[in-house]
Amino acid sequence: MNKLIISILSFLLLISCSNEPKENKAAKEKNNTSSTGIGSFAFPYIKWNNSIYTITDTPAEEVDKPLGEITNYSTTETGETLDNSSNFYQVGTKLWSINNIDSSQEIAVETGQNQYIKAIVTKDE
Repeated sequence: MNKLIISILSFLLLISCSNEPKENKAAKEKNNTSSTGIGSFAFPYIKWNNSIYTITDTPAEEVDKPLGEITNYSTTETGETLDNSSNFYQVGTKLWSINNIDSSQEIAVETGQNQYIKAIVTKDE
């Protein structure tokens, strides 16, 4: 009898701990986005100057000149990716060149005051 009660209580505990609130499930299904904010894309990206850049964790230490900013944000794949867009960074995020590095290969993304990370080109369109 004790085994049965312990089994039932364990089962109920597992169910109550593993269930996600229905509101969260409905919102995720409606938006079809992951918690990272990149939707169904394979990786967080920036498109600038007709090239796709993969965002890295590598700090960009010596930025040079401002290149522009993100003007389009979308986590929905539409087939055509607009220039100056990202599926990770919001509109207004500043893009910079990096000292002694060709911007067609790497750019810097401003992530905070005097904080930058590198984005590396993965595809030219």
